[in-house]
Amino acid sequence: MKDLVILVADKNMEYAIKGILSRPEALSIRQINFYLFVHPQNDSGCLNDGAHFLRTSLSTHTHALVLFYREGCGRENMTRKQLEERVEAELYRSGWQQAAAVVLDPELEIWVWSGSPHVAEILGWRSLQVDLNRWLIKKG
Repeated sequence: MKDLVILVADKNMEYAIKGILSRPEALSIRQINFYLFVHPQNDSGCLNDGAHFLRTSLSTHTHALVLFYREGCGRENMTRKQLEERVEAELYRSGWQQAAAVVLDPELEIWVWSGSPHVAEILGWRSLQVDLNRWLIKKG
């Protein structure tokens, strides 16, 4: 049995999750054996079809995770928490005992431009005398 099957809404999420899980030591966790799918219908597919989509992995994985954006899922009138609870309830009804949903709000790309010093470091700006955020604002 593999540890985790993951369903995400797009390629950006796919690469972000693969990057995160490829560095278990940075998270102080053990190596996770996982398989990742990108839903062909993106956010709305994860919301409306995620549990059904992952059903075939019930016999091969112990945990399931569904990630998608609130914006674009077709139910923007619902809160992030309501959307997560809806998907998790469907996962449990379909047979998953250990499953979770994460609804990203705002989108993942926005998180990159937070005040974290890690973004500047990864982009090679740490050694420069110019602050990355100020430079970006100045450039419009």
